[in-house]
Amino acid sequence: MVKNYLDLSRIGLGELLARKVPVNYRKAIVEPCVEHAQILFKSREIALSVECPGNVTVLADHELLRVALTNYLTNAAKYGAEHTEVRLTVRPDKGSLVTSVWNKGAGFRQEEEAALFAKFSRLENKNTLRSRGSGLGLYLTKHVVELHRGRVWAESVPDEWAEFCFSVPMNTSKKTKGAAR
Repeated sequence: MVKNYLDLSRIGLGELLARKVPVNYRKAIVEPCVEHAQILFKSREIALSVECPGNVTVLADHELLRVALTNYLTNAAKYGAEHTEVRLTVRPDKGSLVTSVWNKGAGFRQEEEAALFAKFSRLENKNTLRSRGSGLGLYLTKHVVELHRGRVWAESVPDEWAEFCFSVPMNTSKKTKGAAR
């Protein structure tokens, strides 16, 4: 939570920059995030399945994209239904790499979707009432993904499932190398 507030401060000062280098998406981003979140999934008896190609390289700040993916995974572990499954899927799509985290659980209503990625926003349902949070995780995720010239979105069927997604360009040309503008 402290890291979230520090990152929020850096965003406000315009100091949160993406220092992009070519990275293997699975090794540099997916595997460390999955390892970090495993204890949460085990504590709620949620099985995590991962589908991610092993040979995809993206131009990215791997530390920042780890923040984004870790937020999605920890939210799925905290707010997903116990004794179910979470699916992390990474796939290429029209020049972008799409990462999605799907879980069974309370989900959200369509009219709540706009608030999901807002600063200090938390939905109120049976799952969010029992879990602490700052309301900054999805806001930071959105900012990080936008620094990578990507986008975030979410879909849900209330009281059944939720899926949180982000995409980043797969372009690894030298022209786009360096800090985000």
